[in-house]
Amino acid sequence: MFDELVGLINKKIDADLIISADHGHMKGEKGAITYGFDVYQGQVHIPLITPNYINHKVVEYPVGQNQLKSLILYKTLERKDFVYSDTQYYGQPYRKLMIVKDNYKYIFNKVDKSEELYDLSFDYEENINLLIDNWPDLNRQRHYNLEEVISYLNWDKAGR
Repeated sequence: MFDELVGLINKKIDADLIISADHGHMKGEKGAITYGFDVYQGQVHIPLITPNYINHKVVEYPVGQNQLKSLILYKTLERKDFVYSDTQYYGQPYRKLMIVKDNYKYIFNKVDKSEELYDLSFDYEENINLLIDNWPDLNRQRHYNLEEVISYLNWDKAGR
């Protein structure tokens, strides 16, 4: 329905229509029901609808909002090696930093200095932090080695 509405508006105006947002909306992912101070997919995966300047219906690589200027002014979208995002301001204790390269997303949590690494092609919902070796099983009151319980074939690419 939204695509149809965008198409109708685009036909009615005499200008290039670019639609985006400043953040996504969490829908219960990671216990959050609104937008806030996270860098998980529900928060950072936002729409970008543009005229087809680059001859692709869908861009299959991560794009940062800092690329909107060149898209609007020069009608180009350069593929970047890394896409970066953060939350809050530099001095705030609950700041999170995120870097995405290819399908991998690294998150640094400033408050407790913890780290997270997700392979978005394997685990788009970011449930399996590849940096945790010892996973707790609260039902069985024990821990498991992640490599023993998850069939993941790209450990070498994940830096392990």
